Amino acid sequence: MSDFEGLSVFREKNNIDITIFKNDEPILIIENKIKDIVKIDQLKHYSEKIQGRNVRRFVISIADPLDCKGVLNEIGWECKQYKELSKYIINWAYNNSSIIKESHYFYIKEYAEMIFHLGSIGDEYFRLKESGEKYWFCDWGVFEKLDRIGFGQTLKKYQASAFRQEISNFLREERYNVFDGINDNLENYVNVWSGLFNSTPCVTFEPRLGGASNIVLEIQVQGGQYRHIIVNKNKNKSLKCSSDEKTLEVLRGMHAAEWLFGSEVKSEHGNKYFQISCANGTQDRISTSMRKRLCRYGDETVYQYLNISAGGEADDQSPVPKLKKWILRDVETAFRILKKIRSL
Repeated sequence: MSDFEGLSVFREKNNIDITIFKNDEPILIIENKIKDIVKIDQLKHYSEKIQGRNVRRFVISIADPLDCKGVLNEIGWECKQYKELSKYIINWAYNNSSIIKESHYFYIKEYAEMIFHLGSIGDEYFRLKESGEKYWFCDWGVFEKLDRIGFGQTLKKYQASAFRQEISNFLREERYNVFDGINDNLENYVNVWSGLFNSTPCVTFEPRLGGASNIVLEIQVQGGQYRHIIVNKNKNKSLKCSSDEKTLEVLRGMHAAEWLFGSEVKSEHGNKYFQISCANGTQDRISTSMRKRLCRYGDETVYQYLNISAGGEADDQSPVPKLKKWILRDVETAFRILKKIRSL
């Protein structure tokens, strides 16, 4: 800009971090994602709130926006990372040093250096594709360090989003339709979403036949747990029973109990595990740290879980190949059970 007459700058106008108007026309929108990840739906919403013929929209992020770049361009947003921003600021300050007070120049330079180092944190921890498969369930000892400067949760959100995308792409390669959101007009697809629940990364896969259903089956990776979840939307058959055994009776009556892993078995050392069938017909012992036979979310949701880090079909350093096998197998199983329920 060279002409600053008629400019007005707003913080948090319509919840947007910075909006600049010239003669009451918006010309620049900036959304800051220093402790969050880029969210397409949020940016679409902001575009609808503030519209203009010549407006430019920037989202500034510490983390690479992964596979969102093409979508960002489509909805009229540009993404810059903090390292880029620091270079712009330094160049601008250098080129205008003759008209900037020395004390102001010092603060500008200091700020640019600080966000350059924040960008370096992004390079080190937020480039999963370059640094290998490092998700939250692989204990690589960084969250405690990042929490000290307020970036632990940012990394968890980023990892959940990256894991969601990796598994979604894997399922698409296996010829499944995968979407972020529910669409009752579609048939045979997997609804997927990710986020933080109780400060823990969580990614959920929900196979759907299409149309309304009283029974929802979900595959969920949260923290160190791999979960099979049953959600009952039939108000006439409550899962709020006096005991787990009575709840299981209700689930059997709804033909949904097959989605559970089964009954835990105790090893000779007293540890609990589930006996899981593998694709090759063998049985695999995978441990669980469940305290009860069934776990619950509220009154209408029950689940069981396996421990991701314990046992399994592969001795890979990363659990990701094992999780891909589990999820692929279980998506197929969920569709089979849902079709069976619908036909009854």
